[in-house]
Amino acid sequence: MADLAGFDVIGEIHIDTIVDLVNLQPITNPLDGSSIYLLGGPFSTDLNVDMGPLGVVTVRLILDVRLVPVLHQSIVQLSTSIKGGSTAVAGRSVNHIGGEATLPVSLGFALLPALPGIPLDLQVPVLMIGAAPPTVVLDSGTRTLADTTLGPGGADLLTNGVRDALSAFFAAVGTRAIPALGFIVAPGIDSADPRQLSATPTVAWIDGTTLGVFGYYRAAATGGNVNAKTTGDLEQGHQEFFYGQSGLASVLPGRRHIRLPCRLGMPSAAPERFPTRADRGRHRRPGARERT
Repeated sequence: MADLAGFDVIGEIHIDTIVDLVNLQPITNPLDGSSIYLLGGPFSTDLNVDMGPLGVVTVRLILDVRLVPVLHQSIVQLSTSIKGGSTAVAGRSVNHIGGEATLPVSLGFALLPALPGIPLDLQVPVLMIGAAPPTVVLDSGTRTLADTTLGPGGADLLTNGVRDALSAFFAAVGTRAIPALGFIVAPGIDSADPRQLSATPTVAWIDGTTLGVFGYYRAAATGGNVNAKTTGDLEQGHQEFFYGQSGLASVLPGRRHIRLPCRLGMPSAAPERFPTRADRGRHRRPGARERT
């Protein structure tokens, strides 16, 4: 029997499914107008970087963004690897720019954007990307090169400029819905339906691969403890597949997400299965290399 940690219902979704659902909402690359799948592997883009007294320059970077859960918190880190960057500042070239950016992203619960066949009052988990600035750390080789090429303090100017440019980039991405685990929220109303909650639920990580939606469908119910839920319930006894899918592959591996009502006599919601778009759930552009 699933441990519900004192809540009436816990919806669970695997991190691979979150990646796939976010990647179904690509953003436009300002470099060439192509689609960027934010969590789909490395992509190249140009950023306008303010170098202070050295002016604003264009920096081309290769970015690789991954989700890093923060256990039992309504936060996920966007860990972004920076590689292969290059720019020219006042006629001086700085190449092989590399480092790491970390962006804290809050998790919330909000109305799903209007879609055909979807109830207008359905609410889902959301990633509030860009609400906070990233922390940027350039690697030692980049810092040394920047100071040597641009003069003392060049590394700090480049770090601050890349940080501000990435902050603008992620702010433009904005809030992204995770269109799964949808619930109707009717504040203060008692319900016998586990899909209708009596208050806005808490969205937090259960473990390193499972996001939970913790809620009540009884009015004024209390007693749940997010920290008490330490293991997800998404394990599959065998691999499942979806057949007849559109795209490059007609057969795709599946990942399930489930709802788990806890009151005695309530029917347990059947597992819901979502076809992943690639190994480990990463949606890739045609021809993109496989991640290892």
